[in-house]
Amino acid sequence: MSDHQTDEIRTVGASGRVGFGRRLGALAVDILILLILTWIVQAVAGREGPPHASGVHHPANLTQIVAGVGVAVALVQLLYWFIEGLTGASPGKMVLKMRIGNATGTSATPATLILRMFIKQINVLTTFLVVLTGSHLLVWIGLAGGAIVFFGCFLALGASSQALHDRIVGTAVFRAGSRA
Repeated sequence: MSDHQTDEIRTVGASGRVGFGRRLGALAVDILILLILTWIVQAVAGREGPPHASGVHHPANLTQIVAGVGVAVALVQLLYWFIEGLTGASPGKMVLKMRIGNATGTSATPATLILRMFIKQINVLTTFLVVLTGSHLLVWIGLAGGAIVFFGCFLALGASSQALHDRIVGTAVFRAGSRA
């Protein structure tokens, strides 16, 4: 890293970049919201009456119901994360007053935010595609991608406060209202 890049990181960091702890807090809020939404979707999509009335005890019917609930849950999660891709902040980040911008602190384009969201949520995207296609290869791609993103999040502990998905697309997380 050059001296200029180090100076830029210090300057940007001083102007509102958010570190690992606060980002982890936003993720906890997002997970809580997603758990509630997932529970609601499962309750609505998975209940069509008692098993003896709906024929759920028949394996073919059970498979259809499980697949339907899986599609609904995966779709809800994908749409939830699109909020971050479209607005520059997940609901958890909004609650904790954070926003995603370019690494320089300027506003990121919608294309950049959506690309960041797809990279960060590769496991959710592949889960949705697995449910739709049944492809076992996508399961492994999702698991590998999810593991890389998970461990890449710990890069936010560094001086630049950027996770791997931020570094790939040139973004960072800032306190809302700082530099944009």
